[in-house]
Amino acid sequence: SFDGTAGSIDGISDAAEEAQKSVAELREELDELSNSASSLVSEYGSLYDSLNDLQNGETINQQQLEELLKIYPQLAGHVTLTADGYTVEADAINGLKTAIDNNLNDRIAAEKATTRTVIAEAKERIKVLRAEMSAAAVDMDTTLARKKQKEIDDAYGIISVAEAKLDSDNGYFDNLMGAARNGTSKK
Repeated sequence: SFDGTAGSIDGISDAAEEAQKSVAELREELDELSNSASSLVSEYGSLYDSLNDLQNGETINQQQLEELLKIYPQLAGHVTLTADGYTVEADAINGLKTAIDNNLNDRIAAEKATTRTVIAEAKERIKVLRAEMSAAAVDMDTTLARKKQKEIDDAYGIISVAEAKLDSDNGYFDNLMGAARNGTSKK
């Protein structure tokens, strides 16, 4: 709490530091999200490569088949071993594509939910800090108090921008889906 001018300035400085910590935590979460997204593109890109191979009448190897079976176990009854590898009946390929799409959508939704939680927590912490600072700064008209208030407002702005990007219809996750569906370009 903020008691007296010296205490108020110390409290305001502490509040500004706390706001900066919230932004730092959000940045860490966004970095983790980015790393996770890269991992998803790689993982699902390989699945889509296998799917594309099958759709083009090509064969896949044992490892590719096992990865596809993890996502769509029903595929097992539609696989044929050939001299060159494995093929899948055409009818089963559509089910496989839907299963891969659904699985990727679920994973992305989980990533978004985790990030939204971090954003909501950070925004709430900063709202509390803002209220405490406003109450303490009423009797203060110092450059330091205004500077620290701006730091907290800036932190809130950064978090709000991150939230808006996450909510964007044509945002990062839509691009992620497209990148995964394009495969890994192994050929």
